[in-house]
Amino acid sequence: MEEDENQEEDIMSMVIDSRDLNYLFNVLSEQQRRTIPSHLRYVRQFKDFKSVEISMKKFEDLTNSELVPVSNTATAPILKKKDSSHSV
Repeated sequence: MEEDENQEEDIMSMVIDSRDLNYLFNVLSEQQRRTIPSHLRYVRQFKDFKSVEISMKKFEDLTNSELVPVSNTATAPILKKKDSSHSV
């Protein structure tokens, strides 16, 4: 049960009214539109709706975490070599 509560705390939801959504995108400069947060980037397609509910998961901040190198393991190639015996 505690785990479910923690999972719910990690999700944040917000409701944006269509007027606010239109205003948001109309006042932004082109540069600001490019740097809009990812959770809002594609919401503009819903501007004709009365309101939009957005649910976002809170991610852990990994900026100070130690990067662990991934070992290079040999893998089979995904492309097959052309068989010359079947040439036309």
